[in-house]
Amino acid sequence: MAIEDNSYVGSDTWRFFKNKIKDYCIDDNYRNILVILTDGYIFHKNSKIEEDNKTSYLTPQTIRKFKLNTGNWQEKIEKENFGFIPATENLQNLEILVLGINPDNKNSYEQDVIEKYWSDWFNSMKVNKYESKNASLPSNMDKIIKDFILKE
Repeated sequence: MAIEDNSYVGSDTWRFFKNKIKDYCIDDNYRNILVILTDGYIFHKNSKIEEDNKTSYLTPQTIRKFKLNTGNWQEKIEKENFGFIPATENLQNLEILVLGINPDNKNSYEQDVIEKYWSDWFNSMKVNKYESKNASLPSNMDKIIKDFILKE
């Protein structure tokens, strides 16, 4: 629908983590599991925040702009401190499964960069358990979700 609309504003994943994750996704005395369906990129037209080399968004254009499309992408991320701005803290009572990562195939390193951004972000917010998986057939997603839930 977003493609047909031709007016993509994005999904405000970063601000959801900043303002709503604890209220909507974490209850005391429960195992809290969040499943995120995404292509791996984060963008919303009203949440484009930059603090040095940290951002609230990631797009294929951002990856190219930061020159994270070469073999030294990991060294560059670590040396220049690229990544998502932590949106909150103390998410140790939340487990997160990210499904549907679908990198731009013009960059051989795109998937690795996306996964590094997400894992560094979750670590900075103290998420204890998380996994990310590539785009898959919907029929395979059920097994992936069940396997994640059954792993303790």
